[in-house]
Amino acid sequence: MALTKITADILKDNTIVVGDLAATGTPTSSKALQGDDAWATLSTSGTLNIAAADPGTGETSGNTWYLSGLINFVTDSLGISGVWTTGGVLNYARDYPANSGNQKAGLIVSDETADDRQKCEEYDGITWTNANPTVQTLWYTTMFGSQSASVECLGNNPVATTNNANEYDGTSWAASNNVQTPRKAPGSSGTLSAGLTFGGQLAPGPAPGSTEEYDGTTWVTSNNMTTGVVGPRGAGIQTATVAAGGYTLPNTVVSTSAEYDGTSWTTQNALLTGRRHYICFGSMTSAISAGGSATSPSGNLDSTEYYDGTCWSGRTNLLQEVNSSSGGGSSNAGFTAGGYDGAALNATEEWVAPLVQFVAV
Repeated sequence: MALTKITADILKDNTIVVGDLAATGTPTSSKALQGDDAWATLSTSGTLNIAAADPGTGETSGNTWYLSGLINFVTDSLGISGVWTTGGVLNYARDYPANSGNQKAGLIVSDETADDRQKCEEYDGITWTNANPTVQTLWYTTMFGSQSASVECLGNNPVATTNNANEYDGTSWAASNNVQTPRKAPGSSGTLSAGLTFGGQLAPGPAPGSTEEYDGTTWVTSNNMTTGVVGPRGAGIQTATVAAGGYTLPNTVVSTSAEYDGTSWTTQNALLTGRRHYICFGSMTSAISAGGSATSPSGNLDSTEYYDGTCWSGRTNLLQEVNSSSGGGSSNAGFTAGGYDGAALNATEEWVAPLVQFVAV
């Protein structure tokens, strides 16, 4: 979106001098014309309307005015929430992949389809590029870390539910120390040197909410989640993670949410919509969740929610209803890729939250 330029001459001690906002005439390098544009809704082309004073009550979303040293904006509740846009296309359609990294440096592996489970791709924010395959075949797995330092762990292998773990250094994969407790469809967060896994289903049955921490070498068991779930998702770091959703056995989708402080889980306010196999990225105090499945076998979702460290609230929907996708990034810039909507998908969507900027030139 284009920005309205406010020149350096108009900026005085980081404020805009009222006298330099001319009421009539022609704007110059040191004069910004008051009301230069007619009042209108802020457009996608970047229209920004400047007025000398508060226009009063009943403002329209997008109206902007200068008053008492402040620039004021009018927006609706979703006007600053962010939007989903179309991203690059995966080389392989993937149902229930695992992701790590961010919008400009992402990583994806795994698939329910046997032929694609070890295939790995890297994302640069535009294009997905094939990378070296993983050293072990895993599905219903999870991954955390960055594009150049990731851990893929847990899930199913061709024989059984497993505790296998693999590390990626930006070029190659290598087997690493196994997780303590084998399980499938867990959630995860953190980095290669300070990672966290939680939830998932043990073989052959229960889902006690197992939690383990990873220090880059060793896995250590921690306290269980407050609700034992399969298919939860979470965001954050090892000592500050929010996890939500999933399903309790045998097949009840939940909206429960909890925070982990590096030792214990504490129940928090629930998701607006119960969901499983969705995406969640960001931090414990600023996270995005989207998609997933509300029921089984149908009920794919496109709804998006934002967590501010206390409550979940609605945001702009995904472009497509999808479950079993995966994603990464921050609450300002994230992505989701793959998933299922009647068939495995190769689509990527990028989450972009708007930033208000004023630049002196």
